[in-house]
Amino acid sequence: MVRYERGGDCNRCGDCCRPRFHVDEDAKDWYRANGLPENGQCQFLALIDGEWTCTIHTDRSAHCRAFPWHPDNLKGLPRCSYTFTELPDQ
Repeated sequence: MVRYERGGDCNRCGDCCRPRFHVDEDAKDWYRANGLPENGQCQFLALIDGEWTCTIHTDRSAHCRAFPWHPDNLKGLPRCSYTFTELPDQ
């Protein structure tokens, strides 16, 4: 099994919080009815001064702090500042 070490720090680009899936009209109704953004993005992501930003960055969940977990998570996130280095077999 290949092992990786993650490097870098979060640059708060917001790309990981943007939706990467299609939200159909029925789902949009459900999102709206539950007080969530209808486009599927994280409810704490907001456009502030022309930049997408996490409004709870310092208090974000462990799930958000741990992302990305694997190099594949960076696909489609061109502005993400994290990197992965493959570790040698032990």
